[in-house]
Amino acid sequence: MGAVIGDALPPAIGVAVAPVPTLLFSTRAASAGTGLLCGWGKGVGGL
Repeated sequence: MGAVIGDALPPAIGVAVAPVPTLLFSTRAASAGTGLLCGWGKGVGGL
């Protein structure tokens, strides 16, 4: 189980951090952040 988590963790961190530069440097950061949060919530809720 530990090996599986160790193999999956680096890509998971990359996916989680990928939208951060877009949100920080976007001209519409507030709406982009809200959209990201809504999409994230729907995605997690679908699991």
